[in-house]
Formats: sequence, C-alpha cells, structure tokens
Amino acid sequence: MASLSKEQIEGRKAVQVAFIVDNLEEAALNWARTVGAGPFFLARELPVSNVRRPNGEHAEFEQGIALGQWGSVMVELIEVRKAAPAIVHEVMTTPGFNHIAYLAADPEAEAARLVESGAPVLLTLEFGGVPVHFHDARHTTGFVIEHYPYVDAIEQTYGLVADAAEGWDGSDPLRVLGG
Repeated sequence: MASLSKEQIEGRKAVQVAFIVDNLEEAALNWARTVGAGPFFLARELPVSNVRRPNGEHAEFEQGIALGQWGSVMVELIEVRKAAPAIVHEVMTTPGFNHIAYLAADPEAEAARLVESGAPVLLTLEFGGVPVHFHDARHTTGFVIEHYPYVDAIEQTYGLVADAAEGWDGSDPLRVLGG
C-alpha cells in the first residue's frame, strides 16, 4: 500500500487540495479527462459528527465527496448539501478551489498556532472519530486550511486512493468509496 512520506506527516506539507463542485460525478469525470487525475472514489453521503464553531455553537455541514489522486497529491471534490451558520455557508459553498489539507501531530496545538497566525477556526468536526479542523485563512493565504492527525484510518484512505492511481489507465474513473 502506498503510504504518506515522513515529510508529509511531520512537515505541514499539503497532502490534499479540495474543490467545491456542483456535481461530483461530472467534476470527477472532468478531472480524469482533463488532467488525468483519478480514479475517483465517491461517497455521496459523508457522515460527520460533532460539527461545531469555535465558540461551541452547533454548526451544520453535510457533503458528498469524491477522492482521486493527481501526482503526489489527493484531490477532494466536495458537493455541499448543507452548511450553517452563515459564515460556514459563505466560506464552504463557493464553487472552485477551497482548501488544502495537511497532517498535524497535535491538532489542538496546530489549531492554536494557526489562530495565532491570523487564521481563526471556522469549523471543527469528526469523521469516523478523527478530529478535523478547518481554519479561515483566506486573509493570510487566500484559502481555507484543513488539518487532522495521522491515524490508521487516514493512512488507509490515502493508501487506497494512491494505490488505485498507480498505473491507472483511465478506465473505470468513478468508483464507490468503501465499495
């Protein structure tokens, strides 16, 4: 199984670029045809829990995703179904490039570091028990920053996508995540 490098795990190196799209299947097919990224693994519904704003206020974020590989970086295509309150909706629903993701050994310390650098927490959530932080860094970097810890579930997902891309001939560009 392909694995993430030590530099990616320890060095705030982007492991993923993410784009908001209107239609997952169409966007994934376009990425595959246009730049050869893929194959893409689709999850029409991505279950998340404990979705919160930094003040503890309940937030909503419902999405479907498609994950594909483009060289050494994973591409995440996101079809947002619900995002609230207003600031989350504003930042997380505009089509086009949205965020980069990297791994953080200590997510809470990394969150504090990013806040100190001028990138406030926009949203936190859990995916399969993995804590995920989104920071609004649009005023400092021009995009949102997502980070999460390196755990087995992350390694498995990145490995699945990277392994499928190894030697991929462009056939069967859409697959079901977990299927």
